[in-house]
Amino acid sequence: MRDFSRDLLVDYVDVDNAATLKICNSLIREYRRSLNVFPSNQNLLAIFFFDILKLLTGTYLRHREISEGLAPKDRASNEPLLGWPYVGYDDIRHGCDPADKVHAGPKLIKQKITSKAVQRLLNLKKSINRASKLTLNVTTPRLDSAEKLIWLESPYLEASLIDTDLRGFSVEQIGDQIVLLKNTIREVIEATDHPLSPALLGTLMAQRVSSMCASKSDDFEFSADTLVLSSGVDLSNRMLAAQASRQGVSVVNVMHGEAFGTLDEPAFSEFGEFMFANAFLGYSGGSLNFQSTYCFGKPDDIPYIESDAARVKSIFSPTFSGVSFKKDQQLKFFYFPTTLSGSSYRYGPYRDTADELYISWQRALFQLLGGMVTLKVHPKEKYRAGSMFPDIPQSDGSFNAVLDFVDVFVFDYMGTAFNQACASDKPIVYFDLGIRNISPQALIDIKERVAYFDIRDGLPTFDEIREQLGFLEKDNTYSRKYSIAGTDESRAASLITGLEGLKN
Repeated sequence: MRDFSRDLLVDYVDVDNAATLKICNSLIREYRRSLNVFPSNQNLLAIFFFDILKLLTGTYLRHREISEGLAPKDRASNEPLLGWPYVGYDDIRHGCDPADKVHAGPKLIKQKITSKAVQRLLNLKKSINRASKLTLNVTTPRLDSAEKLIWLESPYLEASLIDTDLRGFSVEQIGDQIVLLKNTIREVIEATDHPLSPALLGTLMAQRVSSMCASKSDDFEFSADTLVLSSGVDLSNRMLAAQASRQGVSVVNVMHGEAFGTLDEPAFSEFGEFMFANAFLGYSGGSLNFQSTYCFGKPDDIPYIESDAARVKSIFSPTFSGVSFKKDQQLKFFYFPTTLSGSSYRYGPYRDTADELYISWQRALFQLLGGMVTLKVHPKEKYRAGSMFPDIPQSDGSFNAVLDFVDVFVFDYMGTAFNQACASDKPIVYFDLGIRNISPQALIDIKERVAYFDIRDGLPTFDEIREQLGFLEKDNTYSRKYSIAGTDESRAASLITGLEGLKN
């Protein structure tokens, strides 16, 4: 493991983001051209946009890691990939034969028998009473794991669970579209100096599409006026949304992560969460006043339904304070990292950096904070980064389970846990590594909530951290602006109220 170098990390992240953003923008241009031939709900480039982006940017990033001597050192991460995303580190080093790859079909959307039975019984009761005014198809019985079943939220709602394996998904002229897909990948690779073969990546992506799409089949038949999906980025959801759009069924995409508007990234734009959406269930609408400043923001023509972030709301404190460093007092700093990417999960722009660099940064961070830090292992960590730091105390409990033990939160990545921490009455230290693309206005608001250190300006000393943490009580405006809309109702209830308002 190499020693930490701030200059190397800063420069590496900047080059990665610039190169993968160029790939993303080139793909966007090709997609927009394709709309002249195929509408979005029949368009492979729309439905598979994020898969194409992950394949192109992920292979670029892994190739660069190899070239710069930053590829993971463990054997498991270097073995060839049999399945998606097909091209691992050894595939790049030693060559990749598309015939060796395994292509899985679409994800199965399977519901519990008990959930379907309860849902049908309640819908029958409402139908007999002629009370229903709104009908929904949903892929999950809860919009949020902290909330009740969606069909218990209103006497006027009929919600039906979708149960399908999507093997009947198709698009028109699939043969011509696969040719267009391969040409698109070639155009993007040539426009961005991507180091891998367009024939290889085009063939792999074409095989993935062919394994998931029938040449001709019937769409899934929706039984409701509106389809509610948990994410507009998920491929299975995009398949369902495209089919719903063809049938005139409205699509509502649901935001997760406990905040909206903090990040200016493709995943939160018309190419990601808003793709195929006729309405969007967000959180607080504080960022809507400056959406015009985003490169990847909410489309103007998609209604935004505000709601309260359930977990943020449950721990929200209207004020927060710093801490005092008393003599012989051992404060507890809890560090919440993001996951490592291993051989399969890197893509861009604005998501992560090379695992080797991130681990070297973590070593420097632990040294900076001394014996006061506990590593909070990410719940989705696949590569057990915690095992690399045997001398650092670790916790794998939930956010709520560790909350009472935290004196100071430490983050270097904005995600769900960060937004939850901002709702608490605890101080936060945030190290900006440049990985995420924070919107300029959100950055102003973040600096009002956290002790902020941009490593482009150099690493702080512990005395500088201590000085910034010694502040008096402040108002918590971040959570109100990005997470809590003040509806005083569940997210499902906010969704129903919002949809009823759109119908009137």
